Amino acid sequence: MKDNLEKGADAFIEELLKHASVEETPPGFTQSVMKQVLTEQQTAVQYRPLVAAWVWYLLGVLLCLAIMLSVTDLIILPENAFGSQLDLGWTLPELTGLSLPEVSANLAYGLMAFSVFALLHLYWINGYIQKRYSH
Repeated sequence: MKDNLEKGADAFIEELLKHASVEETPPGFTQSVMKQVLTEQQTAVQYRPLVAAWVWYLLGVLLCLAIMLSVTDLIILPENAFGSQLDLGWTLPELTGLSLPEVSANLAYGLMAFSVFALLHLYWINGYIQKRYSH
């Protein structure tokens, strides 16, 4: 019985498809659609980073300056140089058993120069990759 129902449904669908009119696309339809697609691609939003490049450069310079001043004793601030407003009444815990190695000034300057050149090199590689693989 199911076979008869399926055959009847198939015959009905075939009859409908024979009498169905097929609409043809108007001339130039494909070209107009492609033209619209191309204009939508051209009006895409340009990528802009959330944090500007000059902010990253400023943070990098400040970080290098802070590391340089902390490793080398170029500036020695007296205790409570900023007044009693910064005295919060707490101190850092004593870290017994933790000893940091002594770092010479030459090693500190060498590491700073290496990090600056490494960051510049990474910036150059990033620019090269973006130019190479961007459309």
